[in-house]
Amino acid sequence: MNATTFSVDLASRVFQVHGFDRHGQRVSRQRLSRARFQAWCRNVSSDALAVMEATGSAHHWGRLLQARGVRMKLMPPQHVKALVIGNKADANDADAIYEASLRPKLRPVPVKAVGQRAVLVSTGAGRA
Repeated sequence: MNATTFSVDLASRVFQVHGFDRHGQRVSRQRLSRARFQAWCRNVSSDALAVMEATGSAHHWGRLLQARGVRMKLMPPQHVKALVIGNKADANDADAIYEASLRPKLRPVPVKAVGQRAVLVSTGAGRA
């Protein structure tokens, strides 16, 4: 597979993963269970870029992928939502996440360490 960027729509049970080549063409579309997504995280190429919507669980998955050398971008949810085309569906969300990652003016959210998340949650200061 020649995907260099993967957009991931996170959920509690099913994860939608789309792969895009260097020209921005979607080359793969996968709907993975939690166990299969964990396996995907272990096997994804370390030179890939993974983009996700900045939710609470995205920081967990982001740390996991960064530890393997994968570059991460967490996109602010309000900007992703504006780019969803069609009905709200996991596949449409994954495409919107990728589209948001291409926008130069949209700044990604940094992946937070466990301690940073704990402070934000305990103070009620941050959701993502």
